[in-house]
Amino acid sequence: MRLAKEVEAVLDLLIIFLAQATYVSVNTVRWIILVKGRRLLASAISFFEVILWVYALGLVVSQLSDPVKVATYALGYAVGALVGSKIEERLALGYVLFQVITTRIGELAPALREHGLGVTDWRAEGRMGQREVLMVVARRKNGPQVVRLLEELDPQAFVVQLDASWYRGGFIQKMLQ
Repeated sequence: MRLAKEVEAVLDLLIIFLAQATYVSVNTVRWIILVKGRRLLASAISFFEVILWVYALGLVVSQLSDPVKVATYALGYAVGALVGSKIEERLALGYVLFQVITTRIGELAPALREHGLGVTDWRAEGRMGQREVLMVVARRKNGPQVVRLLEELDPQAFVVQLDASWYRGGFIQKMLQ
């Protein structure tokens, strides 16, 4: 009888932890999807997200005097945030924009184009003389490969990676069709 109660108590903690971790993971991914402009999908996900939240919260609210359950709930939240961010990182939704400033004028843009990247370039004047500024747009999941390619082609280039939350037209549009 005592063993059954101990097993039940451990199962309660496990359920609280898993429910909360799942809720926060889903919440994190849903927010990223919403920020990326996928409102309908984010709305559909929120329906299931709230069911998880109410369930997990209900398991703890009725027993706020039990510090182990409250701590398990909080631990589930923390783990869920970490897991959610890792899921989003793997999904790699959207696009990134690389702004590259190089002294290798006329060399880098053609090399990037040879690798299938859309590149817009223009001449600029820097503190130390002539420069070329490149704008390169890529799918976010391909971002690390673009960074490696840039490092290989011009290790001295100044590179900034930005989130491209909206775009229209251009080379990338042709690639998606």
